[in-house]
Amino acid sequence: MNRPALKPADILDDSNGSFGYYQLLPSDRPLLGADWPSLDLKDLGGRLDGVTFGSLVEEDIDPLSLALLALGENSLPPGIDWHGIATQLSLLYAFHLKPGGERRARMRAARANFYLRDRIDAEAPECPDLIDERRFPQPFVWDWLPLPEGELVADSSELNVSYRGRDGAAASARMGLPTQIDSLGSGRYSLSSCYSDGWYEWTGPDCHEFHGHPRPVVLVFAVHGGVHFLDRDGAIYRAGTGEKVARIGVEAVWRARLVGTNIYISDWGDPRVLTVVDTNTWSYDRIGTGPVLLTNDICKIGDRFYVIDKMQGRVFSFDDGFKPLDARMSFGKGRGELFDPITLRVHQGNLCVLSWLTGALATIRPF
Repeated sequence: MNRPALKPADILDDSNGSFGYYQLLPSDRPLLGADWPSLDLKDLGGRLDGVTFGSLVEEDIDPLSLALLALGENSLPPGIDWHGIATQLSLLYAFHLKPGGERRARMRAARANFYLRDRIDAEAPECPDLIDERRFPQPFVWDWLPLPEGELVADSSELNVSYRGRDGAAASARMGLPTQIDSLGSGRYSLSSCYSDGWYEWTGPDCHEFHGHPRPVVLVFAVHGGVHFLDRDGAIYRAGTGEKVARIGVEAVWRARLVGTNIYISDWGDPRVLTVVDTNTWSYDRIGTGPVLLTNDICKIGDRFYVIDKMQGRVFSFDDGFKPLDARMSFGKGRGELFDPITLRVHQGNLCVLSWLTGALATIRPF
């Protein structure tokens, strides 16, 4: 079957939702229509080189995106700080996630960043620490948690929480718009969301209970013998009683994990930092994330932290004092590549990294 030719309007039209807007990359070698504009990518890059995100406008981003698609699998013109331009596009995306930001602007910035990352990492070798990779059949998987007897998956399908047992048992249900799964201990698991109000508790394939809350609950966690939850606004409550125990100084919580006794909060509108909450005192502090722009998940093995960057397609390692050490993997859709990595888990002593836009779950050795 012949592919339909892509028209500029297909890219410049912003009516597509997130599920389709980011799917195409230059390396997909799109078939371009006869009306595709002839653009000088080197000239465009030269004019954007050194420009900060506050000066980027749609009239800059759209021609860049069109020119990158026309580039296809070819190499970027040399002599331009393409990585720096991609960084500024990522920061523009973050800026427009703040209150008053524009959805159209942030989506265009994110897509142009992805196009650039695709070309920047075009010649990157396969990750030397890659052990294995599997791909989920369902689209846009948000989180994956291995269980002693199987696995739990949260995705974007109609029945968006699914259980698969090693014995072949299977069950699916709809539970809001789940974006995280966390263990509460003793066979109890939470399904929470940065988009839909309240959260669900899962205790078996056909056993789940909704817990109401008037705001999205991003993280549910067990500490000090009780269950607590963190909502999108940064408020922490004791589950059951509804008692508010803390208010964390963040504009919005997009991702959060409990690591040890600390909660690591990522506000995508506040790049290059994490807010760290000590659950022993409910005090909090902010730490810099060095090369990581927008944190999507964090875990720890021994004395090393591992962090995934939503915009770069990388896993970064840090020492116990959060000093940057190294990075692994690269951006893309291929084997061992990351495209909007969303989840990072420790499983059987290895790191498991899930990409939201491809459903690829890669397993790599710690580094």
